[in-house]
Amino acid sequence: MESYLVVSPRKRVFFSPQEDQCLRLLFFLYGYEWKKISKELPGRTPRQCRDRYINYLDPKIIKSPWSKEDDLRLIDLKERIGQHWTKIAEYFPGRTDSNIKNRWYKHIKPRMRSNNQLFEEKNPQNNDELIHFDDENDFSY
Repeated sequence: MESYLVVSPRKRVFFSPQEDQCLRLLFFLYGYEWKKISKELPGRTPRQCRDRYINYLDPKIIKSPWSKEDDLRLIDLKERIGQHWTKIAEYFPGRTDSNIKNRWYKHIKPRMRSNNQLFEEKNPQNNDELIHFDDENDFSY
């Protein structure tokens, strides 16, 4: 007789607005004690609580759109430092390593692939304006 181990895939459950509100309050009460916080949020692990707060709910996080200068700085730092997102985040106060990594992979890298080159000289007399963006949704300045 054969036996089978059935492993059910974990289903991703997003944080609800109520959980976010509760997490903010619990952080106010307990600080960085993620184990205590997770005990107050049924179905959430300490790691999930930590990641959600640090990467999305912390009031110190900058949520404004990225500027052209930010994108250029990210490209430069990625070339010099590599994929060390935590190290790169030191140059972007208020931006998390997760936010920076997402910016790179979702906006900059695809643009570089689709154009084969991100930089394109627009005006030979003006070397200050070297970046070219076609998609106004991603790169409107």
